[in-house]
Amino acid sequence: MKATPNSPSASNSGGLLQEALRHHQAGRLREARKFYERLLVEQPHHADALHLLGVLYHQGGDHHRAQDLINQAIAHFPKQAVYHNNLGRVFEGLDDLDGAIRCYRQAVKLKPDFAEAHYNLANVLKNRECFEEACQHYRQAVQYKPNYPDAYYNLGNTLRFISKYEEAIVCYQQTLRLKPDHAKAYNNLGVTWLLSGQLDQAISAYQQAIILDPNYFEAHYNLGKAFEDQQRWDEAIACYERTLAVKPDHLSAHLQLGLILKEQKRLDEALACYQRAVLTNSDAPEIHNNLGNTLKDKDFPEQAVACYLKALTIRPDSAEVHNNLGAVFLELDNLDKAMEHLQQAIVLDEHCFDAHSNLGHVFFKRQRVAEAIVYYRKTLALKPEMANIHAHISACLTSLGVFDDFINYSQKILESDERSLVSDGNSEAWNNFLFTLNYHPDLSMTEIYDQYLKWERRYAKELQLNVAIHTNHHDPSKRLRIGYVSPDFRAHSTRSFIAPVLANHDHEKFEIFAYAELKQEDSWTTHYQSWVDEWRPTRRLSDVELAERVRADGIDILVDLAGHTTDNRLLVFARKPAPVQISWLGYGYTTGLQAMDYFLGDDRLTPPGCESWFSERIWRLPHAWSYRPAKDAPEVNPLPAEIQGYVTLGSLSRAIRFNERVIAAWSDLLKAIPTARLMLNSPFLGELETAEMVANRFIHHGITRDRLVVTHTPVWEGYHQLDIALDPFPHNAGTTTFEALWMGVPVVSLRDRPSMGRFGDAILDAMGLSEWVADSVEDYLAIVARLASDLDALSVWRATLRGRMLASPLCDESGFTRDLENAYRQMWQIYCQQ
Repeated sequence: MKATPNSPSASNSGGLLQEALRHHQAGRLREARKFYERLLVEQPHHADALHLLGVLYHQGGDHHRAQDLINQAIAHFPKQAVYHNNLGRVFEGLDDLDGAIRCYRQAVKLKPDFAEAHYNLANVLKNRECFEEACQHYRQAVQYKPNYPDAYYNLGNTLRFISKYEEAIVCYQQTLRLKPDHAKAYNNLGVTWLLSGQLDQAISAYQQAIILDPNYFEAHYNLGKAFEDQQRWDEAIACYERTLAVKPDHLSAHLQLGLILKEQKRLDEALACYQRAVLTNSDAPEIHNNLGNTLKDKDFPEQAVACYLKALTIRPDSAEVHNNLGAVFLELDNLDKAMEHLQQAIVLDEHCFDAHSNLGHVFFKRQRVAEAIVYYRKTLALKPEMANIHAHISACLTSLGVFDDFINYSQKILESDERSLVSDGNSEAWNNFLFTLNYHPDLSMTEIYDQYLKWERRYAKELQLNVAIHTNHHDPSKRLRIGYVSPDFRAHSTRSFIAPVLANHDHEKFEIFAYAELKQEDSWTTHYQSWVDEWRPTRRLSDVELAERVRADGIDILVDLAGHTTDNRLLVFARKPAPVQISWLGYGYTTGLQAMDYFLGDDRLTPPGCESWFSERIWRLPHAWSYRPAKDAPEVNPLPAEIQGYVTLGSLSRAIRFNERVIAAWSDLLKAIPTARLMLNSPFLGELETAEMVANRFIHHGITRDRLVVTHTPVWEGYHQLDIALDPFPHNAGTTTFEALWMGVPVVSLRDRPSMGRFGDAILDAMGLSEWVADSVEDYLAIVARLASDLDALSVWRATLRGRMLASPLCDESGFTRDLENAYRQMWQIYCQQ
């Protein structure tokens, strides 16, 4: 802002100019302007006064007036570099970067060693993303003015933008040598260290920036990111909280803090974080989306929907939000809405593999299996490593009893499997694989069991290496603590078998804990809660946390009710949190776990000689189950054959059991009984396309379409149409066999692989009806034909089966529970002796 020494006007009016400069430099702009204007009244062409008054107007924000004044000064002295430099600043104030560049170039042309002009030119070039040329002028600035910290600092910033990290680091270090209290230089040095992979140095630089400026929120945030990269979660959380303490509307800090808390299953804290963020960032769709994700994880799907809809009002074209909204509608079984939003997600982003996957789930739920497979395969085309999608394709194929491609897809699961993914998709894939092997019509027990052992070696065995000694009091007669672990403490088919036990336990001798892996509670959950002493929700607990919870509860005997079904917690059992561990009820076959002590069966379900196919020791009860019939079951109706004039054979079992061996046998049965009809009644058969796929497999065996009823109806309506139930094989039906007998429908079964192929034998034997159990397909067909030939006998059976079941051990709830409790006591005594 000084008058140039060689300005002719400076010598004539030095007093006024010096007085103006004195006020100008002190920031008293109004007084400075008066002196400049007095000087210009006396000397209208005083170039320095015109120039400096222009600078003053520029500083006051009147850039157009400044431009006019400085241009007048240049008109009188066009070779004054400082005039062109300050005119460049005016053009910057007018957002005319091209004009600014012209001025700065003229300044350095007139005065090549003009460091400030090089610096100003570099700044504008950097803003125009002309990074290489900007670096040249920054370097010239420090060449002509070696002690120029701002030039080194901005040169470092520019070099960082073009990924020249080593040079940028040198520039920041030079900045700090000249200006040790430059907090921004420390922060940006930290950013550059981080980009170059030097995490510890980055953390040190951020910490120094914060020491210099404790309210430097960007440094707090960057330090949090660095700690997050090192998985130092508590320190990262503290940094994000300090960021928000300084700057409560810092969007990224809210997002990162919420994500960490959510990943650590601290859902209440994550929810509070996002709710605070909404107050300061209500127009940020990311906040509403993440709030929705957290509410979904907390099992508040309706509230999650509201958040996603809010996000879409702000950003309607977000494929991610449409996918998330579709996923939660899928969870709520609102399949129309789910499909609408998932399809929109794919329109917006055809590479959104989650939307393809979720849309596959929608079609699968609608039993439109062929379309589900199409979307699952699209998912794999986008992300081939998603082994859980191979599992879903496998489930689609096997749900219809088609096993041709099952092994191929299973091999893809095995090949893509990594130990590190055990808690993600591959765990689900393996569970589905093992579950489905039990239905395969051609595999031997040894082939199936070997795969269970392979799963155990890969995922569970090492978890047993560091099992702590149990501290339970070794009193054989003490009140035992029994823990039941299940995802099905709700309106699920297992309620007919677990309810009789929980409702009849002797609480003086046994303290009952329920570990509930529930996504959503319902009216049945309330019943379960009333039957137990302690209720433990587990969905938000990791395997390690749940195992620690079981140990802390002092559980003596832990009972798994899920096996390799959805949402099981078998890897908790692998950690051996209880002294005695039992597999029972929800699965029907071995878990494969060496850490599982016992498998509960009986002489029929698990006949002597099958021990080598179980990892557990088989403990045989008098009977494997107790059954509580559903209260909504209607009265038994008259024999349908007497009304229809023909016998209706069939099954209400899952369609996965309708394999080629079963279809061939049932086709032979229809040929042997020419007037009979076959009814297949299953949820997957409600769609016409799927039903016809199954019907065509019978037509291939020479059965005409008019003899087949392939449908899905309400369960009790189905039994009202059935005269004889056919038990599939090699995997027998379970719940549907109990239901059929309760509805007066005889069931014919075939003994096959223990234990999945012995359900029918165990159930019918408990009712004294072993004559309906065959040892060969030929005997199976003969038993059905004999029953179908005597309608009078069928009518008697229909009228008496319900009473027979009520009088059998299957409905002796108290007796079964006492047998089970005696088994628990004996197991505990064995443990104490050992």
